[in-house]
Amino acid sequence: MRLTTTHYNSPEFKINEGTTSPAQLDKFIPLLKEHHRKQLSLALPPTLQYGKWKLLFSLVRDGASFSTLLQNVHGYQFTVLILRTAAGAMCGGFAAQEWKAWKEGYYGTGHSFLFSLPCREEERRTDIDSSNNDVGNTYYELILDQLLNLCAIETVCGERVSQSHAPTLRIYKWTGKNRYIQLCRASDEKLAFGGGGFEGNFGLCLDRDFALGSSGWCETFGNEPLTGEHTFAIDDLELYGITSDCF
Repeated sequence: MRLTTTHYNSPEFKINEGTTSPAQLDKFIPLLKEHHRKQLSLALPPTLQYGKWKLLFSLVRDGASFSTLLQNVHGYQFTVLILRTAAGAMCGGFAAQEWKAWKEGYYGTGHSFLFSLPCREEERRTDIDSSNNDVGNTYYELILDQLLNLCAIETVCGERVSQSHAPTLRIYKWTGKNRYIQLCRASDEKLAFGGGGFEGNFGLCLDRDFALGSSGWCETFGNEPLTGEHTFAIDDLELYGITSDCF
């Protein structure tokens, strides 16, 4: 299986080509953007913040196959799942254990978290504002602007609360109230983060064939609905493996 390194800078970012032809790969545009990856890296455990990212599964590239997803993620302990809804909302989760079809239900560790990203319209407005303000900026002002964008993170139930003019990446860390962290159920092909609480919601759930998803408040992460709507249609989905360079 051949690997192609994209234009992304450190931490290293790779695409797993799988059975994708060179022509298809040239047209493939990852859902996860460079600035998203940089912001998410800051929220990862320290040993992974400068690790290697590899695209293991893409709904657009690999198709709506639960078995293909599990096959592609085999051997990767740390993964980031990101999706975009039909309405343009973006969210996902970091899993600190490998996705496997466990029969006993929930598993996982407290290093996992959920996150929500700004919608496409918010990012478009920010891009326009940034381009209008570029004229006359000094080199040092541009560097400062990049640093501010990287720190546009708000952490709920965690240590980091920092915002700038950029759209905010919101992180929902483990609350410690239960152990309902990851669910990978082969019987109905369901992937989920979080659960518990009075309402009994999943924090984030992907149903069979990755056509529909849901998100609601859950006791595990204390999160708001990540997409602004409880049930949503999935437009695109990607899953990345992360390996550390520290060992």
